[in-house]
Amino acid sequence: MARRMYFLYLAFGGITQWGMSFHFATYVMFLLSRGLTILDASLVNTAYAITLILAEFPTGVIADTWGRKASFVISCFLIALGTLVYALAQTFLWFVIAEVVIAIGMTCTTGAFDAWIVDTIAFHGEKIDLGTLFTRAGQVRKLGAVLGVLMGSYAAELFGLQMPWVMSSIIFFFVAIGAWVYMKEDYFKKSYTNLKGGFMELIPTSKKTISFARKNNHIITILLIVGVSACAMQAYNMQWQPFFKNFIPSASQLGWFFVAIIVSSFAGISVSKKVMKKNGNDFGIPLVVSLIVIGCAMFFAALSPVIGISIAMFMVHEVSRGSYSVFSDAYMNAHIPSEERASLLSLQALAAHIGMAIGLPISGWIADNYSIRGAWIMSSLFLLIASGGIAMRIFRNKKHPIV
Repeated sequence: MARRMYFLYLAFGGITQWGMSFHFATYVMFLLSRGLTILDASLVNTAYAITLILAEFPTGVIADTWGRKASFVISCFLIALGTLVYALAQTFLWFVIAEVVIAIGMTCTTGAFDAWIVDTIAFHGEKIDLGTLFTRAGQVRKLGAVLGVLMGSYAAELFGLQMPWVMSSIIFFFVAIGAWVYMKEDYFKKSYTNLKGGFMELIPTSKKTISFARKNNHIITILLIVGVSACAMQAYNMQWQPFFKNFIPSASQLGWFFVAIIVSSFAGISVSKKVMKKNGNDFGIPLVVSLIVIGCAMFFAALSPVIGISIAMFMVHEVSRGSYSVFSDAYMNAHIPSEERASLLSLQALAAHIGMAIGLPISGWIADNYSIRGAWIMSSLFLLIASGGIAMRIFRNKKHPIV
């Protein structure tokens, strides 16, 4: 049973990433084609970030209270609805509504899906190798993203920029049905007997999770890492297309460039696997090193007057981001108990969303008023300085017993 659920976890993870990646290379182009400005597109993303902040922790608590399977199924149905609204939307308001629906759907699966497989394997008595688990899952999702980006970009060229959103809606609808039928949650026991009891149970679950997080130095450390890195990386996420626009002018070329980004990140995941085999369960130091590499690579990408060097440094940064994603997930899961796993993983995602909400307007303002290079330099310096403080905190945590 555990082995079957493990492969189901990989399959659903890859398929959902495939479905979500259809629009990645044409997202901004689609919004502009519907009459939105760059500022409008930024505000649409801000609505997404704010919704994530408001909904992240409550949906994680729901997953711990009502079950991770139910949370994942709800997530897929909401994303299917939101992407369909996106395909049909013609005005700023409808794009905001679509982003809000998608954001709520995303928060329903954040933490819950990973918590489901970790606790399922543990329930059936299998030994969990967190490094291998998240490395393999990351590789499958990157492969799904590569296929999705290419299929979506060519579908947009052939059938219109709205087609990737229609394709996403269809994929998530069928994944929701498949998850409802095939996902098993034998370990989960309801602590309530009716709907009212289910809502009342959310309160003590929330209090218990927050109390645990406040007392655990490892949890606070990873929340700081995730928040800081998300804040710094928004400049890279949102501005690479205009930065390289003279080198990759067409939509299909954007798609292939994005594939190069995914492949670089995939390489970073593979590197993380080798590092963890050597270091065992010591994820803290590799985590900090990956952040330092990201900051240095993007600093030199911004400074270089040669476009080829900037592209090479950008890809190095993507390699390190692939490793960072594995190290951060493994570090977090190594220090949290099963009963609060989904809630605490949602807190981790919440920290990322707060960093996103802060980083987006600041980096955008710097880019508009000065330059994209300036935004990248400031973001890189911030990340490098913060990484030093985080490193000292991790070394201090090593002196304390792991909770």
